Amino acid sequence: MALEAAQAFPWPILGASLLVQTAASFPNQGLSPLAPFLQGHFAVTREQIGLLTTALFRGSVFAILPAGWAADRFGVRGMFGAGLALIGVGVLAMALSPSYAVLLASTAFSGLGNGIALPPTTRAIMNWFPQRTRAVAMSIKQTGVALAGAIVAWTLPVLAMAWGWRGALVAIALVALLAAAVSYAVYRDPGGARGEGARAARPRMATIFRSRPLVLASCAAAIYGLVQLTLVGFMVLFLTEVFRYPVVLAGVLLGWAQMAGVVARVMWGALSDAVFGGRRRVVLTIIGVLTTCVTLRLSLLPADAPLWLVAALVVSVGLSAIGWNGVHMTFVAEVAGRELSASAAAFSLMLTYIGIMVGPPLFGRIVDATGSYTVGLQALAALTALAVLILQTVRVERGRVAGT
Repeated sequence: MALEAAQAFPWPILGASLLVQTAASFPNQGLSPLAPFLQGHFAVTREQIGLLTTALFRGSVFAILPAGWAADRFGVRGMFGAGLALIGVGVLAMALSPSYAVLLASTAFSGLGNGIALPPTTRAIMNWFPQRTRAVAMSIKQTGVALAGAIVAWTLPVLAMAWGWRGALVAIALVALLAAAVSYAVYRDPGGARGEGARAARPRMATIFRSRPLVLASCAAAIYGLVQLTLVGFMVLFLTEVFRYPVVLAGVLLGWAQMAGVVARVMWGALSDAVFGGRRRVVLTIIGVLTTCVTLRLSLLPADAPLWLVAALVVSVGLSAIGWNGVHMTFVAEVAGRELSASAAAFSLMLTYIGIMVGPPLFGRIVDATGSYTVGLQALAALTALAVLILQTVRVERGRVAGT
């Protein structure tokens, strides 16, 4: 059995999944620290900067459901390599873009690889880890998003100033291609997993779309993702424009927020397993309330706010708005059951990505129209409060995707 084998061979699996999650997250996380360079080079608005995030996740949406189905039906290993290879090619095209339009199209292409690589990481954890340690393992895997954010926040501004923004993107592409080779070499699908997925995926795939718990939880996740990616995507511009911080300092602060997110994802996962007894919805509710409060307080900061207060709130964004994803992915995978976990993760990610596609450009439009970040941040706080209310309507039974 896969879970029995996991006792002897879980950590290389977790390492490979974390590597895929991290490398696949470099492009979308890299847009924020590179935003001032891209805005200056192409002479575009904040809304157009937000559209880059939209383009990337639009590409992901096209690929994500087929990728989840394929991972459940045929296995994880090949999906890791193919997804990261596409990301590498797409980011190289971004680096060579002669115009904003080409950059936008290349960003969308790199998103296809993101959509292919990520759903299988959830299936990998469900394959190899038992329920009692699953949220911790899933949360460690999900730290790859925030870990990527911290790495690019600390390195890309420096690389962009030394080599230009094109050179910084080439570095991301090379990392993705290397990660494709390493993850393919390390990961192994457990015996029986492919056959189990093939038997279950065809007759039951449609039940995922009819599952009220999955749909409601995924709608809440769409809002959480919208808020997270908007805050991360505009944080460097927010800090440089409102508080007049140098771009490198703004990148450092964003990096600390992302590292706080790394810690938070593991912390919330451990609390979910050990303290709350697997009650994932309760933990997601607590995270949502904290995110609402932090975002609202951030909106009220004056331009002369002391650095320590700004830094504390930016780090608090990491502990709250960036810390939710591991618990959520465990939640939807457990509701669906192991045999359809990648498909359920893909469905939830699809709705999350749709939220992400809407959020950043709309936020940028609000800031462009009002000349201030205050209204936009308060709108994000209100949306997070709405997501918390949606979560309170979710009632689940583990392993029953058709539950009502």
